Amino acid sequence: MALRSLGVPLARIVRALEGDGFTLKNAVTAQLEAVDAELLRARRLRRRLERILEVLERSEDPSVEELTQIMEVMRMHETYYTPEQLAQLEARRDEVGSDEIAAIEREWAELSAQMKVLRDAGTDPSDPQVSALAERWRDLTERTMAGFTGGDPGITESLGRMYKEEGPEKASRGTFDADLLEYVTRAQTAAD
Repeated sequence: MALRSLGVPLARIVRALEGDGFTLKNAVTAQLEAVDAELLRARRLRRRLERILEVLERSEDPSVEELTQIMEVMRMHETYYTPEQLAQLEARRDEVGSDEIAAIEREWAELSAQMKVLRDAGTDPSDPQVSALAERWRDLTERTMAGFTGGDPGITESLGRMYKEEGPEKASRGTFDADLLEYVTRAQTAAD
């Protein structure tokens, strides 16, 4: 069996022939690692294409902006979650179901919009109306985290890192921003 047919670069073959300790076992191991890396890239691409297809099936004509946003979320997930965590998240997504996920996303959008109106109107965070929404925010956070992470501390840590490094607006896909989170935190603190 020729080393070249295993995908070993010609320069590496020359060095092996010169006796640098490179063996057939090393060549096969290196090629197996390269194949595993390529399979991982192919699985990630497959997941991306599946998600895009889901959007296309839900929407007659999604905008370029919607598709771009989906691809950005996938990039962030691949940056902050390990392959094992991504597999867990995918299993959680299947378990929870796309209808429930869409319902929670709508609930977040509605709650955020209500809080933004109060914040923009200058309503004090200790106002009873704000306090009630802040309590709903806390409950929705707990429900979302339980559904999303399944209680896995590693996934929770990765999610927190993504929010910290990417910023809440980008990580939440525009649902809320740092100012709104700060307002909600003040309201929750005032209610405690």
